[in-house]
Order: sequence, then C-alpha cells, then structure tokens
Amino acid sequence: MQFSVNMSFDSAKGRHQQNGVVLLSVLILLLVLTILVSSFSTFMERKLDTAVQSSQKLRELANVKAQQSELLYLLATSRVSPAGLSMARVNQFPTEHQASQFTFTLFGNEIRTDGHYYLNSVTQVRYSIQNARGLIGINSATQYWLDKFLQGLNINPISRRQLLDEIVDYADEDNWTKPYGRERSQDYFPENYLLQDCSELNRMPAWRANMTILEQLKSLCFPSRISSINVNAIPLDLWAVFWPESVSKLRQMRNDGRWFLSVSDAVAVEPSLLSVQEELLAVIGNQDYVINVNSEMADSKLHVTVGRGSAPPIIFR
Repeated sequence: MQFSVNMSFDSAKGRHQQNGVVLLSVLILLLVLTILVSSFSTFMERKLDTAVQSSQKLRELANVKAQQSELLYLLATSRVSPAGLSMARVNQFPTEHQASQFTFTLFGNEIRTDGHYYLNSVTQVRYSIQNARGLIGINSATQYWLDKFLQGLNINPISRRQLLDEIVDYADEDNWTKPYGRERSQDYFPENYLLQDCSELNRMPAWRANMTILEQLKSLCFPSRISSINVNAIPLDLWAVFWPESVSKLRQMRNDGRWFLSVSDAVAVEPSLLSVQEELLAVIGNQDYVINVNSEMADSKLHVTVGRGSAPPIIFR
C-alpha cells in the first residue's frame, strides 16, 4: 500500500516536472517570437523611413530642378539692369539709343544678381543668382581686386605677393618664375593655362598652406579674365572685406531697392572708390552667372553664360 502511494506521488511529481518543462519551452518560444517580431518591426520601420526619405529627397530634387529651369529661362529672356534681371515687358524692341536708356532704368521688380537668396514659399526651395562680374576674376591680368581682398584680410605684403605670383606662374605659358612665384619642379606641375575653376587654387603650394584664406575666397571668385567689378553685384560678404565701414549702408540700400546707376553713386557710399581706376569699376553685369538652388535634402550649382546673337541662349560651363 505504501509502495502504491509512493508510485502515485512519483507519477504526479513527474507530470508536474514535464508540465514545467513544457511551460518553460513555451515561454522561451514566445520570447524568441517576440524578439523576432520586434526585430522585423524595427527592420520594417527603418525600411519605411528610408523609403519616405528617398521619396522626400526625390520630391525636393524635382523642386530644385524646376526652380533651376525657371531661373535659366529668366536669364535667357530677361533684360539686365543695374539691379539685376528686370521683369519689365516692352511692346516693341527699343532702338539702340533707347536700349541703352532701358538698360539703366530700374523698374523695381528685378531679381537681384548679387548672390542674395530668395525663398520659394510653396516648395521651400532657396535660390540665388550671382553675376560673375561681381566676383573676383582670378585670371585677371591686373590682380587688383584679388590683391585688395588679401589686403582686407590683413595679409602681409610678401605673403600677398607670393600668393599672386603663384597664380601667374600657374596660368602663364612660359617657365620664367616670378619673383615670389613657382614654376614646374620635380614635385609640382602647374597647368600653364588659365584657371578653369577657383578650386584649382588648392593645387598651388602657397594657397594650400593658407586654407583659411582659400575657404573665404572660393565662393567669392570666378575664373574670369575681366579686371573690372560690378559694384551692384558684389556680394555683401565680399564688400565687407573690401570696405567694412560702408557694408551696413549698402545692405540697407539694396534692401530698399536702391542701386548704383553710375560709379559716382557708388563713390557717394564708399568715398575710397575715388582712388580706383575708372576701368576697374562697372555698374552693369556681364553674361556669366552662378545659379545656386538648394533645399534641405537637395542642392544644385550651375555656371552658365547667356548667349548672344546666333549662340545658344544658355551655355553651360
């Protein structure tokens, strides 16, 4: 009788142990399934976020390209005034004398070409147009404005001469070294051709050793041979280096829609311009432009030339 009771007890105990093992197995299985479901859910969330971001980026890229196309159309079809691109319409093509008069007339609806950023309130795309004549022409024979830029940064005369001469030796065809320049050597190979982009300055040892100057200059220069500068298209950041005392006055003028119709107007704002040779100053732009369009996830930059005569309306650099 005692044996039978013990057997029953052992049998019940065995069943409880089996039930415990089964329960533990079920709990482990549930835990594994929970981890798998959680991991899958996290994976899908990441995939979904990536898809949403890709879709958003594609949408913003389309908006950037659309804005860019609109600006290219305006460049090809709008008249140029001292304030920028004039949106004024005329019923007939003016005569040569009238055309000159039209060029120097402000209509108040111009799009600025001094690098000022506008915001498209619908697409939230920011855009700017910069006339190249308002920037420092790094291929200029005179190097006047580049030298003035370096002076504005308080670079000493010898260092300035070294930076300027190195550009000349890099771009000219001969192998004669300027006093502070540098020609071809065992570890240096200048192009002996005009700079095609401001980023080429980074290839020159003297400029590479002055990265702070290079970083400040790269958005304020253009690979142009033009010595004159359009005072109406000089970016405020560049004006602040040239003439820091008058930059606030200039900013207010431009915000008020007031522009220089003659060099004399500019002298009234910055008297030191009296000491600058007249051929180095202008109040109207040339045919070269830099277009910047950007959004939170997309951006684009173009260098273009507005064609004349039989040339294409827009030439991409």
